[in-house]
Amino acid sequence: MNAMERNWPSHVGGPIKEFEMTILREYEREGFDHASLPRIARQTMEDAPSIFDIDPAEVLEVAVTSGLPRQDWSNDFGEPVLTVANNRHFRVDLLFWAHNASPTHSHVSCGAFAPVYGRRVHQTYSFHQHEEEEKGFRLGTLSALKRDTLATGEAVEITPELIHDLYWLKQPSVTLSLRCHNHPDLGSEQRLRPWEFWETGVAVVDMVHQDSANVNRQMSSLRLLQQVAPKRFRRTLKEVAAGGEALLVYHLAADIAGTNWGVDYYDDFLNALDLRSDSSGQAISALLPVLHRKSLYNQIRSHNEATQFAVGLLWNGTPVERIDDFLATSYPQTEVQKALQALDEITGPADD
Repeated sequence: MNAMERNWPSHVGGPIKEFEMTILREYEREGFDHASLPRIARQTMEDAPSIFDIDPAEVLEVAVTSGLPRQDWSNDFGEPVLTVANNRHFRVDLLFWAHNASPTHSHVSCGAFAPVYGRRVHQTYSFHQHEEEEKGFRLGTLSALKRDTLATGEAVEITPELIHDLYWLKQPSVTLSLRCHNHPDLGSEQRLRPWEFWETGVAVVDMVHQDSANVNRQMSSLRLLQQVAPKRFRRTLKEVAAGGEALLVYHLAADIAGTNWGVDYYDDFLNALDLRSDSSGQAISALLPVLHRKSLYNQIRSHNEATQFAVGLLWNGTPVERIDDFLATSYPQTEVQKALQALDEITGPADD
């Protein structure tokens, strides 16, 4: 018996334990067939309303005062992520999100997730790879498949084939997540790794999931070099952009587009990209305004949900002239007009 089972109030721990045991029973009936777990998890989430009645703020409180099951260092997404149930087949997490959006990403595990608190925009994609992978860097075509909004209890299956992103309409938002342990493909020669995808067709493995810390250390070196020796940094920046590994160049682009180094180096970087002999230079050049757009709109917050939805549409690249049409599918016209007016005040008029 873990600390949660001993000490958590029954109205909090009870629904969590019932949820875990229901899935275990159904999973056993399926002979622990790994492929069945996403469906079982989704169906149980849709049929288990009591777990969505838990007060997320109370969970935060009792997590500190009454203990938790073992928390895994490798499970570090969420702000925070709290593992509330863990067995040899899967774990159950409550994920608290304090920022606006996730990157477009894939998964290395299976299961399901559903909102507990806070609606969110959910979009799915497909990716067709054009060129052979180069050390965690791919080029291809990313195609949007479906965009919808998810409310409390509306569950989505997680598989390694899922490519999606989320834009949260309230901060913080809370998600119930179930993830398998030891996905069969994780032990294969071509092991699964989570990828991040961008609309210009660039796909990368995030730093913390790369095979080594080399790129992470190189980026740390560049950031320090910019502070202590700007002239040497500018020379190094041009050299890397013109001929360095594509994955390192991508991370440089992300820093520059996120204005970590200001606009002073933007033109130098673009000009050096034009000197590359591979196709990554053109793809990363096209990616720079996308990275800047997402960085910009990921920082804007509104207490009004319709306005935040409008900001999310801009974040996702929706043309300004189509925003009112998208809002009208979810909000009455009076709310749409208020949101558009607020959006003008936040970001400036559309024709500026």
